[in-house]
Amino acid sequence: MNVNQSEVEGRGFKSRHERIYCQIFVQEDGFPRRIPSTLKWDELLTDEKFSDIKICCSGKSFPAHKGILSGMIHWEGESQFQSSRAKESFLLFCLVRSSVFRAMFEAELSETKQSSLDLSSFSESVVKGLLEFIYTDKTVTDPQYAEEWLRISDMYNLDDLKFDAGCDIGQKLDSENVVEYFRMAHLYRAKYLLGTTTRFMKR
Repeated sequence: MNVNQSEVEGRGFKSRHERIYCQIFVQEDGFPRRIPSTLKWDELLTDEKFSDIKICCSGKSFPAHKGILSGMIHWEGESQFQSSRAKESFLLFCLVRSSVFRAMFEAELSETKQSSLDLSSFSESVVKGLLEFIYTDKTVTDPQYAEEWLRISDMYNLDDLKFDAGCDIGQKLDSENVVEYFRMAHLYRAKYLLGTTTRFMKR
């Protein structure tokens, strides 16, 4: 869509270079799918050189970065990136991380001072998937760990992860598990899964 300068200013935008970020969904086999952003921070996910915190579970630790976990990295100028596309991805990245991690690190809790965070109440695959999601905006949410996915996404206020997990769980619904998934959806405030399980039980 092309607009002229007067139209841009008339709609309340300061310049033609401002952008609106939105979430995009598609239908796939009758289920909505969230289109991940173009984030590509997976190289940092396994890079210990500049990590400043360890995420620990089941005797294993994963290197991580407080700024990425919380979205507290601040934009300091275009010279850090070679293209405007990289800048856009970076700005979007800062908007979608965990507000819980942000509050945790800003308050300088004991985990912060020790540069480690214990998530031993979760399985290794779920913790790894959590970090993959935070760094890349996508991960595989195996319904085998349904309650863990919903619990960890609710604990760290990651609504997109909760939605993705709810979509994957919703495809596995049957008459034997729907009541249990309904319970999980209600407990962890998973709105999409709650709607899916409710409709299933009304059939």
